[in-house]
Formats: sequence, C-alpha cells, structure tokens
Amino acid sequence: MDELIWFFLSHDTPPQLGADSDEEVNEGVKSLRDKGLVVLDLSSLYVMLELNLFSYLPKLNKRFVVPDKVQERAQALLLRFSKMRGLIVVMDGVEVMRVNKSLAEFSRKNGISLQESHAIYLAKKMNGVLLSDDKRTRQVAKVHGVPAAPSVSLLVLGRDIGVLDEQTFRSLLGRLGSIPLQIPRGLLG
Repeated sequence: MDELIWFFLSHDTPPQLGADSDEEVNEGVKSLRDKGLVVLDLSSLYVMLELNLFSYLPKLNKRFVVPDKVQERAQALLLRFSKMRGLIVVMDGVEVMRVNKSLAEFSRKNGISLQESHAIYLAKKMNGVLLSDDKRTRQVAKVHGVPAAPSVSLLVLGRDIGVLDEQTFRSLLGRLGSIPLQIPRGLLG
C-alpha cells in the first residue's frame, strides 16, 4: 500500500483516498450507526493497521468482517507491521468470511480490484456497510446500493459515542493525514 501511494505521489497524481466533504463523513457515520456489520476492504484495513485501531473495534459494538480475498492480501501487511512494531500484529475482532462467487466480470466492468469487488459483494449480501478509503470503490458500492463510509467516519463515530476522547481523536486525524488521506476541513478546524 505504501509503495502504491508513493508511486502515485511521485508521478504528481495524488491517490484518491479519504473523504471529500463533511457531508460524506456524516453520511458514513449515519450508515455505520444504522448497520451492525462493517466490511473492511484493503484500504480501510491498511488504515486500521497504520493507526493500530484493532483494540477500539470491540468497543464500537459492531461486527467487523473481511472477505477472504482481502485477508489473503493483508497477510503481507500484517507481517510488515509485525516487523515494524517488533510484535505480532493480528486482526483482533475481525472475522474472515469466504466469498464463493466469481466476481471477475464485476471487477472488470467497474474498474476496481477483485478484493474490492468481494468487499462490496459481502457488504450487500450481509446488509452491512463497506468501510473503504478508496473514493472510487465507495462510488461503485453506492451505485450498487451498498452504503459505504471512509475510515474517518469510524473515528467520528468512536468520538461521538465516547470510545475515543477528543485528544485521541485529534491525534488519529493527524496520523490519517500523514498516510496521506484527504480529510475534510470541517473536521480539522
């Protein structure tokens, strides 16, 4: 993920990650409040690892799942973060679910990865919300009737329900900006 971000930045093309507006973040918070299940894609899983958020997930009283195709790709991320931190990093509180459906055509038609297609499919099938920091993936999800939210919406929800105090919330927002994820100005002010 880091290499991909730096590739885009080195070619003067900022990646389309994060949230454009306060409205998008608030819509994501509403979707997260309304749904009991949250499906993570690779971009949101990366954010969870980068910010070390797995200890907060159980406090949100949501069921977090990741498609098996995403988990396969996440193994390299888990190994990398484990080496960086000098301890074994695991996806505590996140279930891995198998998707037994060919989604290659859906992926190709919508210009998204197979892993993103699996995450959208799982969110739709299980009446959940997709957590993705890739703007295009969220757009595709919404076109297909799947509510989608950026990771910053999860942080706002955590703050709103008292899982994150204001100081921790502000610190996490700053770290999101260093990934680099776009964060609406209203949250920064």
